[in-house]
Amino acid sequence: MVPKEEQLDFEELAHETLEELAELIGVRIPYYPEVHLIDNDTNLERLKLPNWPIHTQVFKEVAQGKFVAAYLSSANVIIKNRLEDRGIKTVIGEECGHALHFMLNPPYDFGRDVIVNFSQDALEEMFGYFCNKLVYPRRRGGFYWRSILPESPTREEVKKVINTLIKDDTQ
Repeated sequence: MVPKEEQLDFEELAHETLEELAELIGVRIPYYPEVHLIDNDTNLERLKLPNWPIHTQVFKEVAQGKFVAAYLSSANVIIKNRLEDRGIKTVIGEECGHALHFMLNPPYDFGRDVIVNFSQDALEEMFGYFCNKLVYPRRRGGFYWRSILPESPTREEVKKVINTLIKDDTQ
């Protein structure tokens, strides 16, 4: 069980970070996401999140420490593993950046082809990383493609995306 004071401190930090990002970027926060510190004893039902497969999977991965934190856009919730020792500052800006991105933009249609999904995912992660660098400039990139996303596109799929993006239609 997460101590109430730790939870309240995390909520306050997340809201302050969102406000700082919104001011730096020049946008208004339409509403605040729910924010939760979780551990192996936290259950999904207690947080009243929809019991969707993606929520269950990401929730378990964060609770077990596979990921430090995550933003669940469909539920507007930021979750962070309270036992993860990499620290809150190294991730809170990124998750708040994801929250701002999804709050200010219409939802994506994820049923499209791999090229569109790959491009959207890349832009999402770049925006999250950029936001984190704004509030925590010492952050270093920790994204290792295959170790974090084993089901990510193959090299051939990535080459196809790049060739599509640089294709000269005038020839």
